[in-house]
Amino acid sequence: EAYDESAEETPVYEEMPAKWRDILDTCALECGMWEQNAHAEEETELIRTLETEYGIAWNDVDIDAFTVACAPVFDWIAEEYGAEPNLYHQLIELIYSYRSVTE
Repeated sequence: EAYDESAEETPVYEEMPAKWRDILDTCALECGMWEQNAHAEEETELIRTLETEYGIAWNDVDIDAFTVACAPVFDWIAEEYGAEPNLYHQLIELIYSYRSVTE
């Protein structure tokens, strides 16, 4: 059956018991962390290949400066599309929390 965007969505997650949502949230976070760690080595190899075989210079980004520079974009998205205004800050907190565990 084809996906129908106009069909009324069933809030499956919201209807789950809190215990199951907590389990799902924990598993999703663990999967995301596993994916990031698993691909870190691949990224290092890809950068090495780009530099040595293709002569591409790789520049590391100042993540904190980039985050500050992008803040107005997230404010615009919240205003333009009705996104949760605090979502940006929640994501930043999650990123910093993840970095503190992995660095």
